[in-house]
Amino acid sequence: MRINLLKLVYFFLFCPVFCWGQFEQKEKELISKFEAASTDGEKIEVLASLSELYYVYKLDIKGDSVLQKQLLIAEQSSDKDLIRSVLFSNSILNVSSWSSIATFDRTINFIQKGLAYANEINRNDLAAIAHIREATIYRRRSKYDDAMQQATLAFSSLGNDPHDSIKTILYLELGDIYMAKGDVVPAYKNYNNAFDLAYKQKNFSLESETYHHYSALYRSLENNDLAKANLLKSLELNTQQNNTEGLLIDYIDLARLTNEKDYIEKAYKLADSLRSEKYKLASKRLMFSYYMVVVARTDQTLNYFYSNNDLVQYFRNSGISQYYLNLGYIYYYSGNHDSAIHYFKIGEKGLENTYDKSVRLSINLSLAKAYDSINDPENAIRYYEIAYTLGKELNSLSSLPSITASLDNLYARQLKFQLAYKFAKESALYNNTIQKLKAQREVALLEVNQENRKREKDAQDLANKTLKRRNLQYMGITMSLALLFLGMLIIGMFPVSKTTIRLLGYFAFISLFEFIIVLIDGFIHRLAHGEPLKIWLIKIVLIALLVPFQHYLEHGLIKFLASRKLIAARNKFSIKKLWQNIKKPAPKPDDESDFEEDTAVL
Repeated sequence: MRINLLKLVYFFLFCPVFCWGQFEQKEKELISKFEAASTDGEKIEVLASLSELYYVYKLDIKGDSVLQKQLLIAEQSSDKDLIRSVLFSNSILNVSSWSSIATFDRTINFIQKGLAYANEINRNDLAAIAHIREATIYRRRSKYDDAMQQATLAFSSLGNDPHDSIKTILYLELGDIYMAKGDVVPAYKNYNNAFDLAYKQKNFSLESETYHHYSALYRSLENNDLAKANLLKSLELNTQQNNTEGLLIDYIDLARLTNEKDYIEKAYKLADSLRSEKYKLASKRLMFSYYMVVVARTDQTLNYFYSNNDLVQYFRNSGISQYYLNLGYIYYYSGNHDSAIHYFKIGEKGLENTYDKSVRLSINLSLAKAYDSINDPENAIRYYEIAYTLGKELNSLSSLPSITASLDNLYARQLKFQLAYKFAKESALYNNTIQKLKAQREVALLEVNQENRKREKDAQDLANKTLKRRNLQYMGITMSLALLFLGMLIIGMFPVSKTTIRLLGYFAFISLFEFIIVLIDGFIHRLAHGEPLKIWLIKIVLIALLVPFQHYLEHGLIKFLASRKLIAARNKFSIKKLWQNIKKPAPKPDDESDFEEDTAVL
């Protein structure tokens, strides 16, 4: 304990000197770029990077201030595109469930400014995006009714407009709301709608994102195999499309699911190669959680924590409460509950007015368990009671069974049997509810699998239909080319000019070789792994080989069509003569001939 306290003293004395070095360097660099910017557009672009930097390091107030400055510049420029880019930037979405109430409120206010602007300029698509974002914030605050209302308003804003990408995002958000409420089957149906739209648009980023939502759903149903299978599908897709940001998210979610350190290291390496502060810090936070929960060794976790100054800075900027609460969790997961309580108690100050109920429930429950483990029943009961009240308000079935069971046990040890009996009954009631929910979850999994089979069948039918249509098109092109060359031979049998023959030959061979390129295009993309530069080079080589061959065949055909042999053949097998022979009158009958002869004699 003494060593750890010395580390803390050292940190608070010296960390401000070196911990802010990297951050200040990046901040100064962006401020210099802003001062050197000559246009409003450049200024807003730099400020967007600066606001993201502040949000990444949990300097939310500074980030909000920069957003307001961006908006002021955009409004003064009277440029609608700039105003829209500021009001609907992605930087305001850096809000987690552990954000403070004040941060949530500021974010909602900013989103509502965007909504008002969208309504002012009659942009239904932007209004829908604003409603979706507001739904996301309410969902993260566990206000599901408000979130559902915003999702409904988003659908109303879109109406019959064909904004498929926005509808895809809306279906994903609606699925997340149902998931948060525990309604798995409607969540899955909304994810299916999102996937179908993304697949139809060939929007690989949204398709990948939908795989992550499928994974979260299967994880909630305690089927980690299917959860991992969907993440691996996303990984394969992003690898094929060379989508580096998608790969980063794949590695991060795979690490969370599997607790594999290798995925975290891959995520950090990729983020570092892209010089992404956001994902570098996200990878470090994940590694910190890995050491804290999986390794569960205080010395190793603290060593990793203090050796990464940007990580320490992130937690310090999150607020003194969250900083000490995280220190408490380091000791809590390693079993050092005395030290955990010490830091939890420091972080507890100001918790009620700063965070939503779900965060306060988690902290009070951890404190209660820590006191229980060191055999301090009175404090354990105190914090369990607070957690119980919060759990009832949130209807948290994930925590109430263990809370009521612990209170039953603690009151029984204190010989307060009436209270023990009360919580024993509640514990039994919640356990029965949990058993029913498990049965419902199994049924839900069966329904999800049934929906999945139905979707796979529909997808297979669509694929077969697409394949049939494609094969028919190939057949049609082949027949058209055959008829084109046959038509050239027929035309060559008539006295037409060489220029006409050359034009027809050029068109015919261009059509033929373009058809060949179409046939092998898929193979080229697979060979080049979808990389545009490689595809371009391969096609240049192919064209370089095919063009001389085309010229050779074209020259030979034109020479043949213009040759005397074909003219002779035309004269010998003249269509005109053939037609005249067909029209030649048949010979008269014998009796008619005799009659004519007799008449002539008379």
